[in-house]
Amino acid sequence: MTPRPTVSSARIVSGQVVGPALEIVNYTDDAEWVLRDDQGDVTVFEESSPLEYVEVRCDTCGRWARSVVPSGAGWVCVVECRDA
Repeated sequence: MTPRPTVSSARIVSGQVVGPALEIVNYTDDAEWVLRDDQGDVTVFEESSPLEYVEVRCDTCGRWARSVVPSGAGWVCVVECRDA
């Protein structure tokens, strides 16, 4: 398991339903997300469908993005901020 930044927010998108912001606890190279809600409950989410996925709030620009990479203590969106 590759260690990942853990300070950013993520949310699960299912079809057109967007869930609440969750804390990223961990992410594996197999696209498995471990997320915690504000009550401390942990959800393990494995991306296996194009209709259900995780979006992460970019720590540089603040946008929600599906394509992100770890950067220092946070996450950055690939399209807008990775090379900025």
